[in-house]
Amino acid sequence: MTLWHNYGTEANAVATENLVKAFEAKYPEIKIEIVSQPADNYFDLLQAAAISKTGPDLATQWTGLFDLKYKDYLEPLNSYIPVGELKKLKGIDYSSLNFNPDDGVLVVPLEVQFYNGFFNRDLFTEAGLDPDTFPTNWDELFDACDKLKAAGITPFVYGTGGQALGGGFYPWYDISYLMMIYSPDDWKKLYTGETSWTDPAIQDQISKWTSLFSDGCTNQDVLTNQDSIAQFIAGEAAMTMEGTWAIAQFEEEMGDKVDVFVPPFTPEAIKGVVEYGGDGFSMTTYSEHKAEAAAFLAFLASDEAQPIVAEAGLIPAKEG
Repeated sequence: MTLWHNYGTEANAVATENLVKAFEAKYPEIKIEIVSQPADNYFDLLQAAAISKTGPDLATQWTGLFDLKYKDYLEPLNSYIPVGELKKLKGIDYSSLNFNPDDGVLVVPLEVQFYNGFFNRDLFTEAGLDPDTFPTNWDELFDACDKLKAAGITPFVYGTGGQALGGGFYPWYDISYLMMIYSPDDWKKLYTGETSWTDPAIQDQISKWTSLFSDGCTNQDVLTNQDSIAQFIAGEAAMTMEGTWAIAQFEEEMGDKVDVFVPPFTPEAIKGVVEYGGDGFSMTTYSEHKAEAAAFLAFLASDEAQPIVAEAGLIPAKEG
């Protein structure tokens, strides 16, 4: 079989390689060729391969609206893997047709992702800030930025980040927190038109966020910076926005200096983080090895696979 991913060299790629090795050891009669595809046109490649039926048997697939967008070449898994087992995976609703696993699961999540920030405790201390009391709202964040700048420290570094998503700035992590001024029920009003995307509350949030750049709280090459991860690790900035996929690398290279934070991009403190089964693996409809592909996906959903995911520095998707 062939498996495509767009993970580059990040922790997800390490987990994928280790999962394949463990699966092949358990089923020596099955071999999987791993192909790392470029991130910037990955889904275009998948679509083209689906038309010609020359693509992989297994493919990395994003969840949510992405799996619905590409559902025409994704095989529903309910007839291959017990639905009860699939329902033990966090976020399985968002890997399914109509967001309902009973209607057909399209993706087996690899991990649970949190969008979060990371900060350098030593740089906070150097600027006279208490690293054990991180800002919880806009006012506190801008105050911290002023203190960091006064100490000659760049508050935030932005750029392409650590995920292999392409060659440009990726604002989605931040935007997901900016929109926490609304509840999920209120988000629906944006789609119906009951609430305008130019609503003053949204404009105020975006204005505050963009002022991080205009007020000098970020690096000035946000849109083109290719080295934000290395710069944060090197102590060239106090904060960066990433997610759980970066925990292992930051802990390994920064040790006790690094800590995590909930992005304080709201007028009042928020009490939660964005948690999502952000990506996983799907079987293509045109695969000539569906039984073998299903066996790998069942292995990914098993208890046996979860420690392999965790050892790569990711958070397993399976409950418990």
